[in-house]
Amino acid sequence: MSLRSEISLPRDPLDALLLAIGLRFYDLSKRSAEFQELLRLRNFTLQIASKDGSTRCFIVSDGHFHQSAVAAEHPDLALTFASSMLGVKLITRSDPAALINAIQSGELESKGDFALLLWFAQAGSHLGLGSDLEKLGLKEPLDQLKRLKRRFF
Repeated sequence: MSLRSEISLPRDPLDALLLAIGLRFYDLSKRSAEFQELLRLRNFTLQIASKDGSTRCFIVSDGHFHQSAVAAEHPDLALTFASSMLGVKLITRSDPAALINAIQSGELESKGDFALLLWFAQAGSHLGLGSDLEKLGLKEPLDQLKRLKRRFF
């Protein structure tokens, strides 16, 4: 008799990355007072997708975090990358200007409340990966994104 995992892991690299980030966010929502403060009194859906089929939603509702692999009907912010690999590349880079350049070049479509991108960057700083945060593009991005937002938006 063999044991079989009931967890279905995504084959799409963007979805796999977002699933891992979402699982960590969920864990932080239960264990970290600082992260819980990021969720407090917030209600929104952040959808990140690629044109080649990957979709993942991060949902914050009354202080609780959830994620879904189903597209939201009305996300508060929808980010759609031209391809899954481009999404992985841009999310894991430490240069927030790359996201702005991707939006300007049409490789990344952004619809909705841009401030949620800042929330995502701030939440990413709580992943607890230490020096690996820079490799994931999540080290101190909040100030950089705020500067870029003032410059471009």
